[in-house]
Amino acid sequence: MTGHSDELWPFEAARRVLTRHRGWGYFLIVIGAFILLAAAGLRSAVGVVFSLPFIAGGYLVLRRTSIPRDLLPIGGRGGRKYFIGSDGIYRNRELIARWGDVSDVQVVTEHESARTYLSLRGYLASGNMVVDYDVVKEGVIRVYLRDGRTIDVPHVIYPTQVVEYVRRRYLGRQ
Repeated sequence: MTGHSDELWPFEAARRVLTRHRGWGYFLIVIGAFILLAAAGLRSAVGVVFSLPFIAGGYLVLRRTSIPRDLLPIGGRGGRKYFIGSDGIYRNRELIARWGDVSDVQVVTEHESARTYLSLRGYLASGNMVVDYDVVKEGVIRVYLRDGRTIDVPHVIYPTQVVEYVRRRYLGRQ
C-alpha cells in the first residue's frame, strides 16, 4: 500500500488501529537501552539482567503489531490479525484462503466500536497517562469457499467497505 486513495481508506483506518501500541514497544526498548548503558557504566551485571525484560518486551510488542508491506490489514485483536493480499486472505501472515477458492464474501454483523488505548504521545506531552480512543465500524465477514466451507473473520474494521473492495478487486464483481 504505497499510495493513498479513496478506495483504500478502510485499510488505512485498520492499519492505524492495529498499530496503536507500537510507540510503547519503542518506549520499552529505549528504557531497556538506558538501563543497559547505565549498567555498563557502573559495571553491574544486575542492571544488564534488569534491562533484558524491557528490551524483550519492546521487541514482542513491535513484532505483534507489525504489518507486512505487501498485505492490507482488515482487522483482528490480540494475537490474531487478518490481512488481504493478491494471493488471498491471511491470518497472522499465514494464507488461510486463496482467491480462486473463494466464491463469495458477505458482511455478517456490523456495529460501531470504540477502541481504547494508552496514548504515549499524550503521556509525553502532558506527563499524565492519557487514555484515547478511536470510534470505528467493526464487524464480522464470512468468506464462502467453493468446497462449501466458510471462514468467519472477526473484528474487521469497516466490513462493508472491505467486502465491496474484495468483490470488486479480487472476485471480479460489483
